[in-house]
Amino acid sequence: MVQSDEKLDKLKEITKFHYNAPLSIAIGFVPGEAWIRESDQKDMGIVDASIAATSVWYAAADLGLGCVWVSSFDTEKQKEYFPEMKECEMVAFMQIGYPDPSGKKAKWHYEKKEKADMFFEL
Repeated sequence: MVQSDEKLDKLKEITKFHYNAPLSIAIGFVPGEAWIRESDQKDMGIVDASIAATSVWYAAADLGLGCVWVSSFDTEKQKEYFPEMKECEMVAFMQIGYPDPSGKKAKWHYEKKEKADMFFEL
């Protein structure tokens, strides 16, 4: 959890998507410590971390809080400013707080792909 003013200020230096949230939950994994798929040696830590991030998102919503999944951040600065996480591959910083009622979604939130571009039948 990132919640001290000092660390939240550092978070603002690694991403513009901080939203001045009073709490950020850092989600990541240590490569090689999760299950490795045998056939191609794919580290499934990213899957586990993504499931954890989704659970955080749902828990925040259950509490009436807003939550934004932020994966756009400077990874080098993240390792410098948050040495506790330097061995981790960070997946997201979950920005949590009360939503601004005057906030508006970016236009790309409304852009949709055709179903045929996302799904196919086997």
